[in-house]
Amino acid sequence: MMELILKTKRFFAGLAGFATTFILCLFLTSHLQAKVDQKEEQVQKRLEALDKLTKTLAIVEQYYVDDQNISDLVDKSLSGLLSNLDAHSSFLNEKDFNDMKIQTNGEFGGLGITVGMKDGALTVVSPIE
Repeated sequence: MMELILKTKRFFAGLAGFATTFILCLFLTSHLQAKVDQKEEQVQKRLEALDKLTKTLAIVEQYYVDDQNISDLVDKSLSGLLSNLDAHSSFLNEKDFNDMKIQTNGEFGGLGITVGMKDGALTVVSPIE
């Protein structure tokens, strides 16, 4: 009789373990599928936004009365996009970026310091002599 009780307990313990594992797998699978669906939706939204930009540029190229430099239009679009994020975000085209690098070569005479990157952060390296 005792052996039958032990076998019954083992059976129900195994059944409970199986049920728990099965429910956990269902939960994880549905959670992962939701994440995949969310990623696909984000990708789709980006593609739709890029499609809108591309179509607009094509219409400007085809129908605008004066010829336009598409590269300049894209730069201005990016500038508008970033400047609308906050007061500290802006877009620099390649020429403006190179000019900025020349102007900020690491020495700030008005402050009397030399700056550089250290561990990914802008750091005062030394006073200007």
